[in-house]
This record gives sequence, structure tokens and C-alpha cells, in this order.
Amino acid sequence: MSPSRAWTWAGRVAGLLAVVVLVKSVVAIIRYPGQYQYDLSAYYYGPLVMKLGGNPYDRTALQKIAGSVVQWFVYPPITIHLFRPLSLVPYPVAYYAWLVLKLAALAALLGLWRRRFIGEQQFPAFTALCAFGFGSSLVRDLNAGNISIFEQLALWVGIAALLDGRAMAFGLVVALVGQFKLLPLGLLVLLILPRPRWKALAGSAGVAGLLLGLNLVVYPGLTGEFLRSAAGIDQRGENNPASLAVVRDLIDTLTGFNTAHTFADEWSYLLFVICLAGATLWGVLGRAHPEDRESDRLVIGFICTAFGLAVPRFKLYSYLLLLVPTWLLLAGTRSRVVLGLGVVALAASSNYVVDVLPPLGGYWPLLSALVLWFLFLWELRYRAEPPSSQLGAVS
Repeated sequence: MSPSRAWTWAGRVAGLLAVVVLVKSVVAIIRYPGQYQYDLSAYYYGPLVMKLGGNPYDRTALQKIAGSVVQWFVYPPITIHLFRPLSLVPYPVAYYAWLVLKLAALAALLGLWRRRFIGEQQFPAFTALCAFGFGSSLVRDLNAGNISIFEQLALWVGIAALLDGRAMAFGLVVALVGQFKLLPLGLLVLLILPRPRWKALAGSAGVAGLLLGLNLVVYPGLTGEFLRSAAGIDQRGENNPASLAVVRDLIDTLTGFNTAHTFADEWSYLLFVICLAGATLWGVLGRAHPEDRESDRLVIGFICTAFGLAVPRFKLYSYLLLLVPTWLLLAGTRSRVVLGLGVVALAASSNYVVDVLPPLGGYWPLLSALVLWFLFLWELRYRAEPPSSQLGAVS
């Protein structure tokens, strides 16, 4: 058997294992509703509390109606109306309906990725990356019942539109998606790099600002409650392997420092973001083949990876954003060193490997993303040839 056929079969076997893991996860979600899709509780009871005139950002009020533990509702008040249909049916019905909607969105997302970014031949191996990479972020999202799969579907529809030259469509998608978690609005930087689209940037930023402003106009009191609630959440480690979280954990280990009584964490995090942004800009502007349109995919992947490292909050299921960029990097490189280091970094972030490694406080996915960012930087700055065209992606 030739090496290429051996790799193809290895990819198919890995993809089959990934399907088994995903099916097992879905079966568990169906069989044990009390243990899964816990984020749905906030989407369900938040609108109910608001309908009764209460504060949806008061977790105690949500739990009083639910009679059980409920997650925080941490989205701007104007978005709560989009979750309201869930609360029109009994919670068990909403639970399974939500699962069906998520699986439909996942099928659409995987189909988009296969058609536009991965290709048919390499898709089985990519499925393994989805199931095992970055702490099994896809499985974590299914288990949590978060909106991340819907968010990613919209974002990648937008990125596909951007690659097709429809910059305004991308900007409007990001402006709408960003109304929920706000941080995705940072991806509007893709309207500046790798190629500036100033009119699209101005239009989409205006739409985003207008929609965010509606919160203050329609729900000024609840907007304040939302901001206080969001600012008060300090999740770290495995649940939120983000750069600000690791900075706070590191500073808290130093004698005489406590992040609750100092700004050392904020200043250290800000310095990291400035350095990261500067190095990313240096990599993009000084890339070896700026005239090559195919390299735009790599630049977009590089910026998405930098975005994941830079934002103050990046939950494990948010690492879904990095799956396609990681694949574009590793499948397109001609360097065995880059490929080898990337595979090792991904393996270190897997739930099936991390248990035998030093704990690192649950920050292995973040460390893996940082390694991949450096590999992106190397590829863009020093690669002697344009990216491989053997990605199987459809332009």
C-alpha cells in the first residue's frame, strides 16, 4: 500500500472513531436530559422571568421558577425575544427540540466546511479533528447545549461570502451574530485584513452599533443588569481556557498578589494583546505571497486564531472557530516540521491525551492554539512557495 493510500485509510478510520464519539454523545444527551444541555436552562427560563416582570440576569429568580439549578443568562436584553419560543412549550419538549435544531445546524455546518474549505477526500480526517481537537470542543458544545454551533454556522457562511467577494454580506452576518456574545464583533477586522473593505466595514459597524444601542433605548435598566452580570463572571481553567483567565491564575499564584485587589491582571493581559496584535499585523503585512489570493484563506485562519488568543473570554466550545483554520494550516503546509508540531499541539489538547500530561490548570487548548499561531506566523512570513492546492476545497 502506498503512503498516500495508507494516510487516506488512516483518515477514514479516525473519522469513523469520531462518528462513534459523536453518536455516543448524542445518545447520552437523549437518555439523560437532567445531565446535559444545561445552558438551555438559561435560554428557557430567562424569557419566562422577563415575561413575569422579573430580572432575567438574577440567577436566583430563574432558579425559583425552575425549581432546580439554572445557568446564568448573559446575553443582551434585546436578544431574549429570540429565545422566547422555547418557553412556549414544556421544558422536556424544548429540550429535545433544541437538540434537533442543534443537530440540523451541525449537519449544515459540516456540509459547509466540507464543500467550501476541506474537500470530500480529507473530510473524514477533519471530522476526527472536530471530535478530538481542542478538548473535544464540538462534543462539549453538544453536551452544554450552547448556541455556539448556530454562531459558527452563521460566521462561516459569512466567511465563505467574504472569500466570494461579498464583503458586506460578511459584515452584516458578523454584526448580527455579535449581538449575542459581543466578542465576535472583533472579527470585523477581517474587513481590514488581508484586504481592506472600508465601505463594508463602516456599514456593518454601523448596523452593529445601532442594534446594540437598541438595548439602551428599549431596556436601559436591563442593559445595566446585563453589563454587571457579564462583568461579574470570572470563569477559569478547563471551563474557560482563555488568555485573561490564565493571566489571572498566574498572578494569583504570586505572593502578595490577588487579582481581586489589583489591576496587574488587566495590565498584563492588555500587554499580551498588544504584542499579539502587533505580531499578527507584522505577519499579515509581511507575508511572503501577498499577491496570491489562495493565501487569503491562510491569513483569515491566522487572524481567527489570533482572535481566539486575544479575547478575554473563550469558552471551550468557542474553539470551534479554530477547527477549519487549523486544518487549512496543516493540510496546506509543505513543511514536515510545521505539520509535526501542529499535530503534537492538537494531540496535547485532546481530552483523550491530556489526562497523562501535566494538568496546566486546564489550559492545554489555549497552549495548543498559541503553538498553532506561531506556526501560522512562520508559514506566512517564511514559506518559500504558495500554499498547497491539495486541500480539496471548492473555491
